[in-house]
Amino acid sequence: MISSRSSVRLFRTAALAAAAVLLAAAPVAEPAAAEESIFWVRDMPAKGKGKTAGDARRDAALNSAPAALDRLLRRLTSARDHEFLPPVPPEQARAMVRGLEVVRAKRRKIKDGRSFDGALSYLFRPGTVGAFLKSEGIAWSWRRSDPVLVLPVWRDESGAILWDDPNPWRDAWLSAEREPGLVPVVLPEGNLKDLQTIDAAQASERDAERLIEIAGAYGAKQVLVAVAAPGGVDADDRAPEGAPESAQEYTGEGGEEGNEERAGESGEAGAGEQADEGVENQTEDGGLTVKAALFNLRSGDIEELEPITAGGGTAMADAAAALDAWLQERWKDRVIVPDGPVATTRVVLRFDDLAAWVRVRENLVAAPSVTGHRVIAFSRGEARLALTHRGNADDLAVRLPAFGLLLQQERGTGRKAKTVWVLGERVRDSGGTPDGEGEQ
Repeated sequence: MISSRSSVRLFRTAALAAAAVLLAAAPVAEPAAAEESIFWVRDMPAKGKGKTAGDARRDAALNSAPAALDRLLRRLTSARDHEFLPPVPPEQARAMVRGLEVVRAKRRKIKDGRSFDGALSYLFRPGTVGAFLKSEGIAWSWRRSDPVLVLPVWRDESGAILWDDPNPWRDAWLSAEREPGLVPVVLPEGNLKDLQTIDAAQASERDAERLIEIAGAYGAKQVLVAVAAPGGVDADDRAPEGAPESAQEYTGEGGEEGNEERAGESGEAGAGEQADEGVENQTEDGGLTVKAALFNLRSGDIEELEPITAGGGTAMADAAAALDAWLQERWKDRVIVPDGPVATTRVVLRFDDLAAWVRVRENLVAAPSVTGHRVIAFSRGEARLALTHRGNADDLAVRLPAFGLLLQQERGTGRKAKTVWVLGERVRDSGGTPDGEGEQ
C-alpha cells in the first residue's frame, strides 16, 4: 500500500512531467503581430505628379519609398551600422512594399494632369527587407523587447513631482512623437491606482516592491526611472526632505473628494500657472539634467545611466529622445545576435518547483539568442534540455543573465566524468549582488 506522502510525491512528479510535455510542445508564438507593427513606416511626406489622380499617388509612393525604407532599416539595425546602409533606388525600395495607406492628401489639377501632396504609410515585406540586409552583410532584428515603463520624475526647489501638475518632464514624454521601435515605451496613466502604488519619493529611491507592482499593472518587465531637474537643481537619486507623501495619504475615504483635496493642496503639485511658467524659464536659461536608472525585473539589476544634459527650448524633448534612443540601442545590442548556423547545446536544468520551471521557460522564450528548446528527459527537480541558439555556448552564457538565467559549466564526479552545462535561475546572494556577469 502506498502511503499518502508517497502519493503526494508521485502526484507532484507526474504533474511536473505532464507540464513539461505540454510546455515543451507548446509552439513559440509567431512574430506576425510584431512584424505587422515594426514593418509599418507611417506618415511619410510624399509628393507626386501624373496624368490621373492614381498616377500622381503612385508617383508619390515611388518618390518617398527610399526615405521610408531608410527609416525602417535604421529601426531594425544597430546605430553602429547606419553608416553602412546603402542608398536604395526608388524602384527597388518600392518593390519591397507590401501595402500603402494614404494618411492625408491634397490633390490638385495641374498642367498636363494631377498632383499629389500629402503623406503615406508603408508596410514593407519582412522577408524582402531581411534578404536585402543580409546581402549587404548588415545584422538586423525585428524582435521586440518587453515593454519598458517610464516614470518621469520632475525635481525643482519645491521637491519631487511624479503625478501632479505641473510636471513638464512627464508632459514632454506624453507629447513626444516617438518612432516605433523594437522597445515599446509605455507611460503610466496616472490614475488613482497608480497614485496609490508609487509616488515621486519611492520612484526616486528605486523602491523595488513599488516598481515591481506598477510594472505588473502595465505588463512591463523593465522600469526606467528618469529624474529631471532644471539648471541649479540637483537631480539627486533620493528625494529631499519635504518630498510628497505617498498617494494613499492623499486619498481619503471619500474617493472623489479625496482626489480634489489632493490635486489642490498636496505638496507635490506646484503653484499653478506661475510655477509652470517658472519651470519653463528655468529650463531655457539653465538647461536640464536627467539622472536615470533602468530596473530589470527579470534579472533584478538596476542599471545606472550617465547623466544627460540638454539646453535650449527643446531640452526636455531632446533628453526624452536621448533616453528612448538609448533603450532602443541597448536592446539591439542584445537582440542582434551573430548570424550563421544554429548551434545546439545540451543542458541540465535544475529547479525547485513547477513555478520555477515555468519562469525558466518564459525567460528562455524571451532570450533572443535562444531559437528553441526541447525536453530530452524530465525528473523531479531536474530536466535535460537541448537548447538551439545563435552563437556558441559561451556567447549564450554571457547573454542569458540579462533574462534572469544562469548558464555555467560543471564537472561531474569520477575519473571519466564529463563537463556539463547547467542552467538555472539567476538569484541574488545575501549581499544583494546578482550572480553571474549581468547584462553586457
